[in-house]
Amino acid sequence: REIPEFIRTVGIVTSKTGAVIDDFRKNLKPFGLRLYLYDVRVEGARAHEHIAEAIRRINARIPECDVIVLIRGGGSLEDLQPFNNEIVAREIFGSRIPVIAGIGHDRDVPIASMASDYATSTPSFAAMIVNDSWKRLFDDVLRAKREIRAGSERAMRGVYGTLENAAGKCLAAMHYLRIRSREYSEMIIRTFSEALRRDAAACASAEKIIAAMSPERNLRLGYSIVSDGTGRVIKNVAQVRKGDAVIVKVSDGAFGASVEDVA
Repeated sequence: REIPEFIRTVGIVTSKTGAVIDDFRKNLKPFGLRLYLYDVRVEGARAHEHIAEAIRRINARIPECDVIVLIRGGGSLEDLQPFNNEIVAREIFGSRIPVIAGIGHDRDVPIASMASDYATSTPSFAAMIVNDSWKRLFDDVLRAKREIRAGSERAMRGVYGTLENAAGKCLAAMHYLRIRSREYSEMIIRTFSEALRRDAAACASAEKIIAAMSPERNLRLGYSIVSDGTGRVIKNVAQVRKGDAVIVKVSDGAFGASVEDVA
């Protein structure tokens, strides 16, 4: 049986006393694992029965268990005899749940290790096997992290390239607008200057015409303006009678007169 990936639930078969269970737990990484400990005798005359019964119960009572870990510390060949027992070997072989064996430091490999799905020499290594079931996830996370970083860098390079291109276009547009604005400014100034010159010429011409038609000019030429006592200009003889008082305006002033005769 293959050791499953992403182990979450572990059934542990060992003695709850001694350093073995502590070594195993201390070497587990914090993956939020659920641990079920079956306290058994790991040496002595009936230890093999306890071990076989624990494996049987885990299969029956914890169907969601991902692996069974069978561990004990080092010892002599005699101390490890429960793990060389046929009953234990058959329970391991018949287990529905994969079994990891981490038994002793003896140079002789016990039968229980041979029957298990994965065998190590120490409980600490057994914990590492459990940890390694998560290796692909960490590899995938690291790979995804690298891909995200590379993708971000590519995207940023693309953004920078787009910004540089846009900035270049903006600078070119600003340069063009600056040139065009200068041209338009010069054109506007030139147009206004020409309009002012035309208007000045027109004003000068109008002034000449107005001056030529000015009554004051005619008065200076010897003409005069005659008005009655109300200031109404007399334009024909029908407006006066003999004896009427009139005012005569000349270029440098005015004087009164009276009508002596109407012809």
